[in-house]
Amino acid sequence: MSRLEVIKSNKGHHKVIHLGFMYTKHKAMGDKIRWRCVQRSTHCKGSIFTSPDFREPRVTVNHNHVPDIDAVEFARCRTMIAERVN
Repeated sequence: MSRLEVIKSNKGHHKVIHLGFMYTKHKAMGDKIRWRCVQRSTHCKGSIFTSPDFREPRVTVNHNHVPDIDAVEFARCRTMIAERVN
C-alpha cells in the first residue's frame, strides 16, 4: 500500500497527498470518498478513491501532468504553521 498524507486546506477542509499529487474531496459515496486533483484548471482529471478513514488509496484516473512537488511542500509548510498558531 502506498502512503497517503492528510493535510488541511486554507478553508479548513481535508486535502490528501498521494504519490506527489494533491487532491481535494469531491464526494463521499457510502464506504468510499472520491478525491479530485487540485489542478483541475489545467483540465486534469486525476482522481483517487479512499475509505472514509483515508486508507486504501486507489488511483482511478491518471494525471495529465507531473507531480507538483513545490506545491505539495508549500501546502505541508502552511499546514504546520497553522497547527502551531492554533
